[in-house]
Amino acid sequence: MKPDNGRSSSSEGRPRAGTWGGATDRQALQQIAEDISSRSRFQVCVIEVLRTDGMLETVAVAGRPDVVGWLLGQGTPVGARDDAFTCGATFGSLTFVAAEWLSERAADLVDVYGYVPDLPDLPDSEDSDAWRARDMLVARLTDESGALRAVVWLDEPESGRRLQVPELLALSSSLALDFRAVVTTVERESLAQQVRMARAARTMIRAASGRLEIAELLEMAKHELREAFRASHLDVHVQHGLVPEGQRPGQDGLRHGLDGQRHGLDGQRPGIEPQSSVLDGLSSVSPALEREIGEAMTRAWRHERVVIIEPGHVWGDAGLDSRFRDELDLHLAELGLSTVVLVPMAAGGLLLGALVIHRRPDGVRWTDSESSAALDVGQDLASAILQARALQGEHQLNVELRRLDEYRQELISTVSHELKNPIGAILGHLEMLEGEPGLPRHVSLGIDAVGRAASRLGTLAEDLLTLSRLGSAGASRAALPIDLALVLTEAVESSQVAADQAQVRLEVGRRDEHAVVLGDADDLYRVISNLVSNAIKYSPPDATVRLCLSLEDDGVCFTCEDEGMGISPADQAKLFEEFFRSTNPLALARPGTGLGLPIVKRVVERHGGRIGVESELGRGTHVYVWLPRAD
Repeated sequence: MKPDNGRSSSSEGRPRAGTWGGATDRQALQQIAEDISSRSRFQVCVIEVLRTDGMLETVAVAGRPDVVGWLLGQGTPVGARDDAFTCGATFGSLTFVAAEWLSERAADLVDVYGYVPDLPDLPDSEDSDAWRARDMLVARLTDESGALRAVVWLDEPESGRRLQVPELLALSSSLALDFRAVVTTVERESLAQQVRMARAARTMIRAASGRLEIAELLEMAKHELREAFRASHLDVHVQHGLVPEGQRPGQDGLRHGLDGQRHGLDGQRPGIEPQSSVLDGLSSVSPALEREIGEAMTRAWRHERVVIIEPGHVWGDAGLDSRFRDELDLHLAELGLSTVVLVPMAAGGLLLGALVIHRRPDGVRWTDSESSAALDVGQDLASAILQARALQGEHQLNVELRRLDEYRQELISTVSHELKNPIGAILGHLEMLEGEPGLPRHVSLGIDAVGRAASRLGTLAEDLLTLSRLGSAGASRAALPIDLALVLTEAVESSQVAADQAQVRLEVGRRDEHAVVLGDADDLYRVISNLVSNAIKYSPPDATVRLCLSLEDDGVCFTCEDEGMGISPADQAKLFEEFFRSTNPLALARPGTGLGLPIVKRVVERHGGRIGVESELGRGTHVYVWLPRAD
């Protein structure tokens, strides 16, 4: 195995060496490698761990001291030696590949990616049991799901000879616990990072639930995630405009999110000073670098990776590494940092911004497992931001709707008040004119018509004022005990003249005593008289309107049943909407404002009750009102 592993110096082809696990994890694998080397009697034992970037990293080497230094940290593409493995024979967990079994291509791959010790070349016909330089004994270790986790290499047996089949099977059996320990250690390291990040993300999202301010969410996220990532500083940069998937950001793309307001979306949070760079604290970052960082984050998002900036190299983005490596080195030195990690924040097919994580030289080194966990955290935070943004937008919409409703109520109240004075003047003068003797008939008819129209306008103005009052949250009147039996009696007496004129009979059936509710007497009178008036208005001559007032276990129920024209199902669905008039031509011929039933419904609901309608065209209507009884 060559010290440079045959790699190019580009960011795309060269692995970031030594990125798996922490010191404790590496020490554990080193001890396992030494145990395997001792028990198997091989001079060299190499353990490679599969990283999330598809590279096998050498994390432990036991045996000959002269090879340990340059093997550790080397990276190999996971499939680079598959051609060599297919030339071998499997014995339990071990695969043995004899040098003479290798194809020409496989032999070349072994020279580039394998450990080839300095041993004398022996002809195939001479001492066939002797261990040769290109011989390989390897164990490919998988987890319970069958996914590759690590590779263990054994080379240079102390005996200098190849193991026979019984020996290979016995060795595979004796090393089973060591192999299981390797997989367990690898899984534990990955799980520890995921648990640590998941705990931070869970804490952040729980704390964010119910928050409407994005600024609060981001400030809290910065605090929680800084500890989780063991960062000297962590910032959250959110772009002004969301970048749809597939769109290439120009000068108005992600860059403006990274160097713009970091505490809000679309400038919604006033008073926040813009940041000049994702490398906080610098004032000399070039516009070209800022633009390239924005484009690098878009590339990182599309390829599901992070960008790691370290002295001498940028990992995860060839563009930044080739064009801005020297400038970034100067910035890292100015800030006294060993690492800056840029993590894309994306959710729902949208790139929202980036997490910017700083580590100083005295901190732990950024690992591959942290990159994988950071991408998950970035998605969680992006989802929380979208949710907070939606809630904030909903909150603002509710505020605007409340303002609009208040304005509407104020307008209705003002117009109604302004209408009452001229209507009163008209009615007053009409009364004076009606008292004049000797008026021609056509003049008297005109005065009557004007009087009826003015009365309808007065009713409309009064209904609008009532509707406005009932819609105002601060206009509630003191609730007093009200006997609905007395209210019903008063309403029937007031409606009797209209009933006689329409030749409609009013029949009061059951009327329980002590039907007492808490509320406003005038409003409750309006409910009953309005329902009785409607029943009379829409009933034919000789019809009967039946009224009833009964006690229930927890309330009082008033019913009004007529034998009128009825209401269609389509009209019933809109019956309580303001200004709604029936689509039935016969009903439209009766005068009305379309506000009576909406007012009734509001009064009933304000008193904690409910109202319902049962009707059939041509067969009449049954209306019931339920109100809670007073204690």
